[in-house]
Amino acid sequence: MEKPHAIIEKLQVSADTTSLTALGAEVVALKTAVGLIFQKLQDPLRDSLLKELRQLDNKSLNDLADQLEQFRV
Repeated sequence: MEKPHAIIEKLQVSADTTSLTALGAEVVALKTAVGLIFQKLQDPLRDSLLKELRQLDNKSLNDLADQLEQFRV
């Protein structure tokens, strides 16, 4: 039997958008968090995620895939 889904009450997430520099820092923080999650995945899941990012042949997604590969340790 599956456990019921957890509900997060009053979730508050924000981003500093006061300048391009602040927004850039928010993006770097988010990429780092995704990289740390990527690091915890098993190799088949890592490979699958990288393949999915690259299959769209989009510069930004290709760059993200390259950056995520740095988290393979």
